[in-house]
Amino acid sequence: MKFKRFLFIFTVSVFANTLFAENKYSRFVYNGKAGLLDSELNVVMNPDKKAIGFYYSYIMTTSYPETVRVFDENLDQLFQKSATVKYNPISDKYCFIKTMSQDIIFDIEEKQSIEVKNGVSAPDLNIKMAREKYVAGSFGYYSGTNLAEYSRNDDFMTVYPFNDKRAVIITQSFDFEIIDDNLNVVKNDVIQCAKNYSEGLLAVKTKDGKSGFINTAGEYVFNTDFYVENLDYSPKLIPELDAYFSEGVACVQTGKNKWVIYDKTGKSWNINPELKIERNTFSDGMLLVSKKDLNNKTKYGFIDKTGKEKIPCVLDSSAGFYNGIAAVVYEGKEAVLDLNGNLYFSADLMKGNKKAALKL
Repeated sequence: MKFKRFLFIFTVSVFANTLFAENKYSRFVYNGKAGLLDSELNVVMNPDKKAIGFYYSYIMTTSYPETVRVFDENLDQLFQKSATVKYNPISDKYCFIKTMSQDIIFDIEEKQSIEVKNGVSAPDLNIKMAREKYVAGSFGYYSGTNLAEYSRNDDFMTVYPFNDKRAVIITQSFDFEIIDDNLNVVKNDVIQCAKNYSEGLLAVKTKDGKSGFINTAGEYVFNTDFYVENLDYSPKLIPELDAYFSEGVACVQTGKNKWVIYDKTGKSWNINPELKIERNTFSDGMLLVSKKDLNNKTKYGFIDKTGKEKIPCVLDSSAGFYNGIAAVVYEGKEAVLDLNGNLYFSADLMKGNKKAALKL
């Protein structure tokens, strides 16, 4: 059972931290199912969901069997669809839902469904950014305001979503290029990079032997090494530099067992090499890490933006922080953790007991 809970928390974490919404809720787990807490740790959505995600101004849940429900910030249900194969947020106005029989764009503001035809919402319609001019498709981009408009480019082999009005593409000749939101090439001397810009910067390696973060003009802001095990430069099939800014900093692997935190000026802080980075983006100023205990078991904790261990590595498993709360397992018991290290067991919260059980 502990193993299943461990997997569940990390599954929810991946689903939920793609696009943060501004709301007052946080996730918790009880008996292997997900629910919602408000800012006062009251249970406001019973823990009977497979997963819960926060997207823009709405909340999306999945349950058994595969049923997607969309709620607004007041937890009023806007939409429900069964037999769901895939769901993606499009913006703060739309979400994309694919079922076995149809593809649907749900208009959140109008509270109505739009069935999409002619293959516009293909399975690889990877829509992630809310306010961009174009949306990534198979070999080109859809208009961000009219999904019926599609710009195909036969020179493109793979395209990635726009962010900061820039996108990474791989051409048919296996070259990386960075394009602007007029689909013009900004930089074409890249030999490896991240999948997209984050907070105005992109991790790259270029043909002149340099590596580091560039701005939207394609100019280096600061230099750093990137370590990718078994990195192969040819053919270039996917971007492999897993380095992104979040909350003003980036956590970068610069060696086999070396991680460094950078701010946007290039100022750096080294991370204790005994710690393993479990997620390299910050949330609520915290980064999830792990290390082995005396019994060689993996335990989880959190560091701050200077690399200091703020929550000791004593957790059996943990999701990332969201709205100041992280869903965790401690000594086999499901719980939530606040930013001050106060631990509240899920079983107590279900009974209305909001007193911290202990402080880590």
